[in-house]
Amino acid sequence: MAQTNKNIQTQEQQQIQTLSPQQVLQVRLLEMPIQELEQRINNELDGNESLEKGLDDTYDPEDQNPDEGNNEDGYGEDVLVDPEDNDSSYEATEPRQISGKEPTYIEDLPLSNDQTFFDILTNQIGEFDVTERQRNILLQLIGSLDDNGLLQTDLWRIADDMSIYSGEEYTESEVHECLKILQQFDPPGIGAQSIQECLLIQIERNEDSPLKELKHKIIADCYQEFTHKNWDKIEAKLNISKEEMKLALDEIRKLNPRPGISLGESGNRNLSAITPDFYVTVDDDEDRTIHVMLNNSHIPQLHISQAFSDVLNDYEKNKDRMSKKEKEEIGYIKSKVDSAIGFINAIKSRQNTMLNTMKAIVHFQKEFFTEGDELSIKPLTMKKVAEMAKVDISTVSRVCNRKYVETPYGIFPLKHFFGDSFQTGEGEDVATRIIRAYLKEVISKEDKHNPLTDEQLAALLKKEKGYDVARRTVAKYRGQLNIPVARMRRI
Repeated sequence: MAQTNKNIQTQEQQQIQTLSPQQVLQVRLLEMPIQELEQRINNELDGNESLEKGLDDTYDPEDQNPDEGNNEDGYGEDVLVDPEDNDSSYEATEPRQISGKEPTYIEDLPLSNDQTFFDILTNQIGEFDVTERQRNILLQLIGSLDDNGLLQTDLWRIADDMSIYSGEEYTESEVHECLKILQQFDPPGIGAQSIQECLLIQIERNEDSPLKELKHKIIADCYQEFTHKNWDKIEAKLNISKEEMKLALDEIRKLNPRPGISLGESGNRNLSAITPDFYVTVDDDEDRTIHVMLNNSHIPQLHISQAFSDVLNDYEKNKDRMSKKEKEEIGYIKSKVDSAIGFINAIKSRQNTMLNTMKAIVHFQKEFFTEGDELSIKPLTMKKVAEMAKVDISTVSRVCNRKYVETPYGIFPLKHFFGDSFQTGEGEDVATRIIRAYLKEVISKEDKHNPLTDEQLAALLKKEKGYDVARRTVAKYRGQLNIPVARMRRI
């Protein structure tokens, strides 16, 4: 009996979120710290002759393009705005007093002319044969690195994030493929997802070492013993002599488990050379009034060229008498003007979103900004800030990524003001930084001949502070402080 082939057609309904080109532009501008934004504006000025910098009120983009003001992307007019705060201009702000110090002018603040951490890594992309799609993934990966140069974000999350905001589908395997490219960048170890992987990458890159295979076995197969300095166990497990162990350790100690730190030193990622994206100042009066400002000192005002504006106005009056060729020329001019209007609106949208997000952070961390006490920083999630600023959580993440704020107490990354919490038996939320600060203080004062174990530290936390913290939680916080176990702290 012959088998018949049946062609079965099925319909599947999918809901795909895509962004308009204008929304994509807004997202990309929002991700940029101040130095990158300045360069992006200069590139736009060079590439679009209808866009000019300077003061001009003759052509209002909002009047000319009424459809641009919709709020579907969360960046529109309904964001949290202080009606008394007229900080939407692109001009430098007035001199301001910072906690009794001499007035500090924005123009006098240190600005870095050297390459940043991000620049150094981004420039290396050109050394590899990658597609434009891979370049976009690499830029996203570089922007996701922590200060140590490690990648702590899940690859699937990066793929999902890029899919949502690009309107294209990105997969975890694609991101993983690009991560392998990033891990070939200098310094060796950049882009590793753990310290163990970071060390292994550096060992693999060191082709000349006769101990390469042994070092790889120690880190790959005996990492737990290595971190606890159980040299005898490693020797027995790998069947090597003490002399071989010593030679391998001498070379392993030369590796850098935090390659981003050394790159930051050469790339001016240290705070003294960072250009802040925000300024927060506090009045010395009794009310301790807080002022939040964007750093717009090097961001020019943008407007449409008067010549282009005149051409379009003339077209509206005489279009019925114009030839086909003249109308084609007008079409080119209009496309340039529309692009310029979109860029101006995107800059304004960025300013509103940035400012409102920072105001929300200040609202939740008011005690720190008025007093400067690190331990007063409260547990805070991006969700809370997003709700107050009336934006999406991913928007808050973009505002906070690679952005800094200058305060009367120093310059801080915005991510400094977020953190998880520990709940006491009474249901009180306590910022984990408070617990970490206490652990750091207690360990610094301990008897180095008889250091405190994690169990003893947990007992002290409960007795002295009333925090019933599990031993494994203490171990986690101790690890975050880069403090070794008690046995390794013993003198």
